[in-house]
Amino acid sequence: MDLYEKEKIEAEEQRRLEAENKQKNFNDLRVVINTTGGRRYIWRLLERFHFLDARNAVQTEHSELFIFEGMRSCATDIFNDVMELSAHDQKNYFAQMVVENQTLGNSDDEDDDKTD
Repeated sequence: MDLYEKEKIEAEEQRRLEAENKQKNFNDLRVVINTTGGRRYIWRLLERFHFLDARNAVQTEHSELFIFEGMRSCATDIFNDVMELSAHDQKNYFAQMVVENQTLGNSDDEDDDKTD
């Protein structure tokens, strides 16, 4: 086996591991997002990390800017995971969360164990 074949095999193994990890992440997120409480929790994280905040960064103090942008970066990762799973499952989870949080008003009266 020459160096090219060895590198090719290693690259294929790396792609396989990445695909396997991605599927595990999808499965984990799917468990959370398929419950009403899980979707509310993800929504609260997006709110807490100011993902939906239209606040202009120019109006933010320098000392707060780094914290604000770090939180938005975390929220962006969460949002991207939700959207990627939505595309994979062909189901718009984010739109579902928007509707639920407009109609429920983040009410804790709903059954947290309810699955869809």
